[in-house]
Amino acid sequence: MKRLLLLTAVFLTACGPSNQEKEEIAIIDEIDQLVAVEKARAEALIKTETETETQKASINPPKP
Repeated sequence: MKRLLLLTAVFLTACGPSNQEKEEIAIIDEIDQLVAVEKARAEALIKTETETETQKASINPPKP
């Protein structure tokens, strides 16, 4: 039983991600966060522009 536990511990340690892989994952996560922030900013900007256009249209309705 002890051998099985030791073998399992060695296997799990050997199969874990390397330090380089951990760093790459951290970089990818950081990039994903930056992309999400920029996407939120773009959506907010589009929403603001749409609201501004709607307000302009309601202030100056087209004349027949």
